[in-house]
Parts: sequence; C-alpha cells; structure tokens
Amino acid sequence: MRCKNCNVDLPENYTVCPLCNGKTNDEPPHIDGVITAEYPKVKTQPYKRNPFPIFLGVWFVATLIFVILSKLGIVSEIVSAVVFCAIPCIWTVFLRPFMVDQLYIGNYIIMNLYPFALTCATFSYITESSLKNSFHSFIKDYLPLCFIAVLVALIIVIFLDSKNKKRAAAYPVLVLAPSVIITIVLSVTEKALLIPWIVTIALCMLILVFLFATKPQETKDELAAKFSIQKSVKSYK
Repeated sequence: MRCKNCNVDLPENYTVCPLCNGKTNDEPPHIDGVITAEYPKVKTQPYKRNPFPIFLGVWFVATLIFVILSKLGIVSEIVSAVVFCAIPCIWTVFLRPFMVDQLYIGNYIIMNLYPFALTCATFSYITESSLKNSFHSFIKDYLPLCFIAVLVALIIVIFLDSKNKKRAAAYPVLVLAPSVIITIVLSVTEKALLIPWIVTIALCMLILVFLFATKPQETKDELAAKFSIQKSVKSYK
C-alpha cells in the first residue's frame, strides 16, 4: 500500500496513513522485497489554540447574569433565552472555524446541529407551559427540523464540491441512527407517523444512495474507517 499524500510505502493491511490520516491505494512499493517498518500513531492537534474553556466560562457567566436579571424582572425570559442560545451559536458558526487547522465541511455542518438544537429546545421551553410539554414539543417538532436543516446544507455542499463526498458518508449515518429510533418510539407512543422525522430519514437515505451510486468504494471505505473498530485496529498493526 502507498499513501497518496505522503508518498510512503505502508504494509498491505493499512487503509489509512498513520502520518496524515489520508487514504492509501494498492500501488506496489517503490522497492520490491523491502519490509516496511511500522508507523506510529500520530496525535494531531486540531485547534491552533484551544479557547474552549474560555468559551464555556463566558457562556456560564453570561447565562447566570441574565437568569438573575430575568428573575429580578429587569429583562424578560425571552431575552435571557436569546443570550443563552446566541453564545454557542456564535462560537460554533463563526469563531470555531478560525480556531481549527483543518476544518472539514461535513463536521462543521453537523457541529452546527448542537446550537440549533439548543435554540429550539430553549424556544420550546419558553412557549410551552411545563418542562414535560416543552421536551415533548422539542423532540416531536423542533429537533427533526434541525436535522433537516443540516442535511440540506450537507446536500448542497456535496453537490458544490465533489471532494467533500469522500468524507460525507459518516454524517448521514450519524443522523439516521437516532432518527430511526426516535421515529419508532414516537410512532408507538403517538400512534401516528410524524412527517418531519420521515423526511429526515428520507434525506439521510437519499444522501447515502447518492454517495454509493457516485463513489461506491470511497463511501464504503469511509464508513468502514469510521464505524468498523476491527478494521481501524488492523490498520495500525
């Protein structure tokens, strides 16, 4: 095997280069009969600097201040909720891309799911009369809309840049698994199929079918690298 990026020879069972984490191909080695030495695992530092603890501290302090202000009647609960949701949204959407050396667009889109979901959860809590009702409303109505938004963004990115197809396969799977479970649970409890969750599952399947149709081997390798523990272990032996 040979790494396409590093142009170094690797043992036959290596599917991922331990130096750059790139895909390998089955080209013969430059020198026949030479036993390739084992390459160590390389730890990468994804962040140029890690301001995440500072972000958590700012988020906690700002949330605490606005909760106190809302309890004192100085500001409304809606304003407090907006501040509570705006800080992680600003961090994830705008600040985090500048802190990461290699930002993969699929990871960036899926990461935006967290502030979106947090915003919807807070909104459902404000608009509903009780915590139980707000949680039910969030799971039933708002969470699938977050999933649909990030999946549509992922579809747009895949069509705009074919390079992103190589790393896109894992993300619809990560969304599909909880979507199927939640749909089954809600179908049993609600005794009805919920259209937003059906649309979410359909979009996940559409992305996977498209990826397997256009880049079958790359998609298979990507899913195997992400979800097959056995293959991941073998690749470093």
